[in-house]
Amino acid sequence: LQLQAAYTFSKSLDWASSFEETVNPFNYKASRSLSLFNSAQRFVINYYWEFPVPRYNGFKGRVLDDWAMSGIIQFQSGFPIRIQTQDDNELISSLFFLGAGAPQLSGPLQILNPKKNGNFYLNPAQFSDPTPGTFATTPRSICCGPGENQFDVTFSKRIALSEAKYFQFRADIFNLFNKTQFVNPDGNFSDSTFGQVLQAREARDVQFALKFYF
Repeated sequence: LQLQAAYTFSKSLDWASSFEETVNPFNYKASRSLSLFNSAQRFVINYYWEFPVPRYNGFKGRVLDDWAMSGIIQFQSGFPIRIQTQDDNELISSLFFLGAGAPQLSGPLQILNPKKNGNFYLNPAQFSDPTPGTFATTPRSICCGPGENQFDVTFSKRIALSEAKYFQFRADIFNLFNKTQFVNPDGNFSDSTFGQVLQAREARDVQFALKFYF
């Protein structure tokens, strides 16, 4: 039995997380916020377990011996949501780039359950265009989008032909419990889908493989 675990706690701040992001030209500090790639916490376990079954002879041994189980378990915080608007109430439109403008957030941020609120993760009623000629006080990124809770597992069997040559049968199962893994919602206030989750990560996926080692 082999087991390894790793935990990471981090925080990343910047003025822009990509080349496309426009920094507020009148107040650089207003663009400082959580990096879009920031994930506060990540916990990963990987393991490999050779089943401790008795050694059998003949056909019974071919079927029951040399089975193993391995996998990766991941728990991770969500990424910040990039909040923007193309309404240009700030009157400094940026062509081909992500503008520095953002809708105004009123009150504490509300996080909704997309499964029970028509795919809404954010409440659009909390956001509005700022007064023309002014910038909203909303950060360019708000924390945080849906996290990740992933279980991947592999069952494998070694079928020996000789000391050096053998087959390995594998059954890989990704997202074992078929848990819905949402990605970040639409953060563009100008879109009709603002605040809604439009995509999810892969559902349960199963694959089989047979390898020959020599």
